[in-house]
Amino acid sequence: MRRDVYYKFLYGDKDMFRFAWLALGTPYYMIEHAAGTCGYKDDRDNSFNGITMVQHVTDNEIIFLHRNLLKWDITLKDKNIWQTIKVFAENAKVRKQYFKRSMNKHHAIDIRGEVEDRPFDAVFPGFERECLDILNKLRVSRSYKNEFLNYYF
Repeated sequence: MRRDVYYKFLYGDKDMFRFAWLALGTPYYMIEHAAGTCGYKDDRDNSFNGITMVQHVTDNEIIFLHRNLLKWDITLKDKNIWQTIKVFAENAKVRKQYFKRSMNKHHAIDIRGEVEDRPFDAVFPGFERECLDILNKLRVSRSYKNEFLNYYF
């Protein structure tokens, strides 16, 4: 309720969850390691375009990739865009220097400060290709077409 008011004061869903847990008196734990980002470098100006949140467990291991800025439903069937993972260095003094920019009607996020760049395929070899193969099979299924039509129309 009142999303229009609360989201002016909060930074996304994570803060909403935190306030909900506090209101309910529910114990919770927030991962201390700040989220990173995963994306690609633009061919035109070599700028980094992060389109996925990289989330960690307590030992700094990557546990979840949340593709939140370039969704799977608009991803081209043969376009690998997970090229680089950017995370804050283990002992970084300054974190959470996020910035957002728009590009071709889409948004991208980058992080600055003490960061590490990791080649995506070195961390998760062949994973995006596997996801795209599953997505391409799904896209030709009858159930996907029905769901797609229901969602958009």
